[in-house]
Amino acid sequence: MAEEVDSLDIEEFVINKVNGAPRPKWTKLSGRRLQNWGHGCGEVTIIVSTINLGSHSFLDFYHPLKKSNSDVLYQSTSSLDDRYFTSVLLEPRSLFLLTGDLYHNYLHGIAERTNDVISERVANLESCKSAVADTLERATRISLTIRNVPKILKFKLNLGR
Repeated sequence: MAEEVDSLDIEEFVINKVNGAPRPKWTKLSGRRLQNWGHGCGEVTIIVSTINLGSHSFLDFYHPLKKSNSDVLYQSTSSLDDRYFTSVLLEPRSLFLLTGDLYHNYLHGIAERTNDVISERVANLESCKSAVADTLERATRISLTIRNVPKILKFKLNLGR
């Protein structure tokens, strides 16, 4: 599900705040930068909320690698293209919620390219401003991701107080 944030003014304000963050908080990854706030491993994530600012993006979904009888992943001969399932167009100022089957049973990622061509395989095409065969040029994009992680264990931490 993707919904547009109300105002260009809000988008500009948030982009300026993100870009104004101290540089030590940023990590450079293959031509992009990622603010390194981090989260713990092994947490059960119920809902991932992403606010997409600046430019659009395609979030691509793939069928996972197959499992053997021992429930261990084995090297598949199928390429990523062969395992492609669908894409979601994340338009500027949109909110995307990832949960349930798509979160738990499919792999997802954003391909590195300079533009995207809209096809019939875009799952949310009917709710987007673009049409089939449109080409969208990528620009700088800021993705604010919020993970709703439930409490799994209740305990009090005593730090010598």
